[in-house]
Amino acid sequence: MARSSRSAKPFAWALTCALTWALAWALIAPGTVLAGPAGEDDARYGMEASKQGKLREALGYFKRAIQAKGLKGHQLAAVYVNRGLTYYRLAKYNKAIVDFETALKITPKNAYAFNNRGLTYEKLGKRALAIRDYRAALKIDPTLWRTKTNLERLGVRP
Repeated sequence: MARSSRSAKPFAWALTCALTWALAWALIAPGTVLAGPAGEDDARYGMEASKQGKLREALGYFKRAIQAKGLKGHQLAAVYVNRGLTYYRLAKYNKAIVDFETALKITPKNAYAFNNRGLTYEKLGKRALAIRDYRAALKIDPTLWRTKTNLERLGVRP
């Protein structure tokens, strides 16, 4: 059985691939940005800042991600949910609710937006609204164990 030239000369094959990629990169005009949609990096930086507890910095990144107008659908809704969670952590509950509601307008079956809005309603003492949102989240995704825990904490069977 004859061996293919590709397997017979792995170094030559690797060199050809490397040169092809180098040529492709060289043909790209200087200053060309090869990235995802506008706002994607800011959304990612916002998540990192939030994880590190740099909440005000995270808000700035999320705001820029939204203003870039490059994110659509689930990506944009995720930015609103994450910014809402950041507002929640800063005890800015009304702003958090606005962001969760915006996420739900973009993606009406967003279980995380329902769950997090439920948490926010619970903090505001709006038990009935919290229960409604937790149930809506579970209807969309019955596997959300945190939502089940939230209902149980309120004395409601999931």
